[in-house]
Amino acid sequence: MADAPTKLKLRAEEPIDLQVIAATLQSAVLLTDNLSYQPRERRLVAMFNRYRWEAEGDGAPRGSGGERVRSALRFDFVDKVRTSGFRPGVAGGVLELHTITFEARDDQSVEITLVFAGGARLKFEAECVDCTLDDIGEPWQTPHRPDYGLDAET
Repeated sequence: MADAPTKLKLRAEEPIDLQVIAATLQSAVLLTDNLSYQPRERRLVAMFNRYRWEAEGDGAPRGSGGERVRSALRFDFVDKVRTSGFRPGVAGGVLELHTITFEARDDQSVEITLVFAGGARLKFEAECVDCTLDDIGEPWQTPHRPDYGLDAET
């Protein structure tokens, strides 16, 4: 019997921690109606289908599939949210995450940006970096491995 896959549980409290979460979520897919800002709780939550980069063996053939898993990304102490290039909460919208950027502000707060394919962005101000990423549910097989053309033979 095969071992059950390990579910990731990551926490970010520093910018370097946020880089690890950004790398883990690279090429994750977000349905725009799976994004929620809760101003009273000062919380931003997004449910992604992320590619399980950590599940790939060193010998995985290029072009082969892999696994995806549902993952919850949560930021706390969020004060202001802005979007560009998409409308949150609209059913049918799909975004692919490229990276997460961080900028310290003069007033000791932070500005964090989720950068998506096609130029869409979700930018927010927060009191500090307070983020968690938790896998939920079981992974499933996908025939499509994200490919940026970087491994192409020349």
